[in-house]
Amino acid sequence: MLARVRNLLSCLVVLIAFAAAPAGALTIELIPADSIVSPSDVVFLDVVASGVDPDVLGDFDVDISFDPILLTLAGFSLGGSLGDFSLLQALDFSLGEGPAGLLNIAVVSVLPEATLDALQGASFVLATIELMVGSIAPGEATQIALAINAIGNGAGDPLPVEALGSASLRSVPEPGTLGFVAVGLLALACRPARRTAV
Repeated sequence: MLARVRNLLSCLVVLIAFAAAPAGALTIELIPADSIVSPSDVVFLDVVASGVDPDVLGDFDVDISFDPILLTLAGFSLGGSLGDFSLLQALDFSLGEGPAGLLNIAVVSVLPEATLDALQGASFVLATIELMVGSIAPGEATQIALAINAIGNGAGDPLPVEALGSASLRSVPEPGTLGFVAVGLLALACRPARRTAV
């Protein structure tokens, strides 16, 4: 139940961020399926584009960096918003995993702008990254950063990126820590009310 509440809150934050962005403001975000992790968990992160309208996205080249001590790349898959790779509508120029903790993803579409417009909604997934969580300490957090090398419209012209989002993963705190917090809150709630002299 608590995980569902966290996921709903994460989605709400993303929706508010998208709503706050001005129309036509291209935003590229990293959105984790779950931001609370434990050792040996597998985490999926979507690279999401939004605010491309009235233009279309025709190519992108991004780097995703993460702490290789805490996270290991298990793989990635490309979205279909730039065309079908098996039909050569989109070409994969991704370098994949480079130096430890760095992943490069690059795609170029050969589809006309009208077809790209039909494939791309208000928000669409460019790629999904799969990371394996290593020996993360209780209560420890780690950042996954996103950097844009190039991004262009259907004609190949550069698109300005208004906002770029990273993701944060946090491990569950030790049960003892949660117990201390609960006892402290209970003590505050049960203390007698102060009486003031009249």
